[in-house]
Amino acid sequence: MNEKMLSLSSIVKEIPLDTLLSYFELEDVQNLIGVSSVLFQDIINGQVIKWSLNERYLVNSPKKFKNLTQGIENETYWHFIVSRNPRGLMFAPYEIRNNRRVVLDAIQKFGFAIQHASIELQQDAAILKLAIEKSIHCFKFASDSMKNDKELVLNLMQKSEKNSVILRYCSPDLQEDAEVVCLAVSVCGRTLEFAGPQIQKDLDVVGVA
Repeated sequence: MNEKMLSLSSIVKEIPLDTLLSYFELEDVQNLIGVSSVLFQDIINGQVIKWSLNERYLVNSPKKFKNLTQGIENETYWHFIVSRNPRGLMFAPYEIRNNRRVVLDAIQKFGFAIQHASIELQQDAAILKLAIEKSIHCFKFASDSMKNDKELVLNLMQKSEKNSVILRYCSPDLQEDAEVVCLAVSVCGRTLEFAGPQIQKDLDVVGVA
């Protein structure tokens, strides 16, 4: 390592690991610090131990976890937290809740984590699709335009019988739509309670239920 690199390495070592991980990939941080891969792994493991202790507070003392993590915008940190407990997303700053990678990882493990994602990501079709695959009830977090998308709603209902409950979260217009309501109640008559007040009086629809 030349003199300039040694100088850079000594400066980098004074920077907190959390900060370095916010801006660089793991391999780049190792090169900047100038240590062997074995020693660097020991450093990372020490950091992970600290993060694991924080994650325990998420389970046992959410208020303490919130205080400990306030102001932390480190993507690597939050990715670690949500990969172990996706509910941690609710305490993340907006930048993290709007981070597609972190949000996808949280939803992969717990569909309802979508409720803590940013509004922009809640309206992302791919993210909503993943959440719905975990639980059809996640459709409640869809955008108004999605809740009024007849083709989307019909496709979801046709994929699985249990998806008929999606009628509960549809727009008022679709809750009064004969085709949508008939498909829902033909699978599960109890979903008629989620239909609009006018179509509930339609004897043809009631007959299907």
